[in-house]
Amino acid sequence: MKRAFAALAATVVGALLAPVPAYADPIRDSMWHLRSLDVAEAHKRTDGRGVTVAVVAGGVDATHPDLAGAVQPAIGPSGPVDPGGRGTAMAGLVAGRGHGSGGADGVAGIAPGASVLPVIAENTDEHIRGIETAAQRGASVICVGLALPATAPLAQAVAAAGRAGSVVVLADGADYQADPALLVAAPLPRESAAPALDARPGLVAAPGEQITSTNTGGGYRIDAGAVAAAGVLCGAAALVRAAHHALPPAEITHRVGQTLGSNRRLDLVAALTRTVPLLNPPSPSPSPSATTAPSSAAAEARAPVRREKRGVLGWLVVLPVLAVIGGIVWYSVRGVRRGSTGPT
Repeated sequence: MKRAFAALAATVVGALLAPVPAYADPIRDSMWHLRSLDVAEAHKRTDGRGVTVAVVAGGVDATHPDLAGAVQPAIGPSGPVDPGGRGTAMAGLVAGRGHGSGGADGVAGIAPGASVLPVIAENTDEHIRGIETAAQRGASVICVGLALPATAPLAQAVAAAGRAGSVVVLADGADYQADPALLVAAPLPRESAAPALDARPGLVAAPGEQITSTNTGGGYRIDAGAVAAAGVLCGAAALVRAAHHALPPAEITHRVGQTLGSNRRLDLVAALTRTVPLLNPPSPSPSPSATTAPSSAAAEARAPVRREKRGVLGWLVVLPVLAVIGGIVWYSVRGVRRGSTGPT
């Protein structure tokens, strides 16, 4: 009995003295897309600071601890905030800032330095108007996260947003009209091979399976499909815009497209750092010699005419002067001769 008690005591003491493993937040650990995209390396270039990302959805729950300080006042009618949770999930994927010491717990966004502008929309028409409103408010990236039907009003809204300086991100799932300002997210599985994607302009494969993010009411959710991929792609677009803020939307989407991996897989670090020739490079300014040569030649061609004119005018002035001087000299010489021949 004494031996059994001693063994139990030793086991308890050993357990108390054993090293405690480091605490790992299960929410943060579940965000596999952060490791897949090497977001830590991307943040060495930028965290998205200075970029506004409009989230066009049912709203964003700005009271979520992981979104503290990241959400601007919403645009749209008041009412229940994001009852479906889609807008809050996209906001977390884009600009989640975590909570706890150093923000190490909870959801971390791909662009935690970015600011989220919620634009309230429920149906298709409201989403299209939401794109227009977000562009007018100066959003750098407009995240819709739905596969909206390909219609003329949608194409017009996307084109207008591009002219206003916004990149638009939609979820794949329907035909769409390509636009230089448009990126379309297709979901990339976590482990299995992704289905082959076509080469439609703007189509990007982004992580879209078992994606953990923020949810309305302060909790968390796991999403899959093109909507989840769209939230991830929005965060990536925000980083690229922050790193290359002087480029217009067409050059941002071009940069993302030119740095894709196999099967159109998003390569975030390459999109941020790789040298990519511009889609529309500025026209070279004319060289000084090219601009001055014609005028110089023309000046030289006109110069003899000007010299000839100056010569004629000069003689017209000089001849009378010489005649006057000659008359004065002749008169003086004549007077001297008369004086020398007079009476003594």
